[in-house]
Amino acid sequence: MKKTYTHYLLVIFVLISTFSVFSQNNNTPTELGADVMFTVFEATGGGPKMVLLIQKKDGTEVTLEEFDSFSYQDKPGIPEGFKELKLEDGNYTFDNFFQRADFEYHGFIYKGRCVLFFHPTTIILDVKFRQIVSKSWYEFSETDLKIEFEEYYENGKISAKGFIEKDGSKTGEWKYYSREDGYLFMSGAFENDKKIGVWKEYNSEGHVTMSGTYENDNRVGVWKVYDSKGKVKEEVNFSKKSEGNAFEYFSKQQKN
Repeated sequence: MKKTYTHYLLVIFVLISTFSVFSQNNNTPTELGADVMFTVFEATGGGPKMVLLIQKKDGTEVTLEEFDSFSYQDKPGIPEGFKELKLEDGNYTFDNFFQRADFEYHGFIYKGRCVLFFHPTTIILDVKFRQIVSKSWYEFSETDLKIEFEEYYENGKISAKGFIEKDGSKTGEWKYYSREDGYLFMSGAFENDKKIGVWKEYNSEGHVTMSGTYENDNRVGVWKVYDSKGKVKEEVNFSKKSEGNAFEYFSKQQKN
């Protein structure tokens, strides 16, 4: 009886260990060959920028000429000598010297990151559901590295642009745009991912509707609200003890 019990424990241990190994292997990305690349194109009718995986038909490595010609395309399409790459669902990675990608695949790039090396510029694309949701780029030659960054709405229009640090925190001047009309509706600066200095809000005609100062992500001092002709119609002082009322006031303004 004791021997049988020990045997069962041994079998269970082996099964658990095997399951653990298989689980780790399933999570390990499959590495694709140097004959694979992705091409970026704009959806028909000026929609969002999309990413499509393609592969050389003859199985040879992607060349610099092909990378330069097909990394960005004006319209959807598969370049001559390539075919669309179909994969089983899972995690994948590839690095063909001109491009690098790490992504999750479910009939298309479900989510992931694609990197393009245009010496001396490096472009990084964050992709969800095949669509580019953000783009950042920087120059290798820069000593004080400033990474330019753009975010996009699901309709493909730009939602914000500015600068980020290596850790992804926002820095420097940033601009924000409306979803439908694409006009600039807010601008200001960040430091260590927190709002600082003068921030302004605008209407669709480009007139300032609100302005004031941030310190360490908090409104301070006098904030002004303007009418359609640019005249000050309201002022709220966030440095006074009535700061709670000021927050209540601006909450109502933003809802209206």
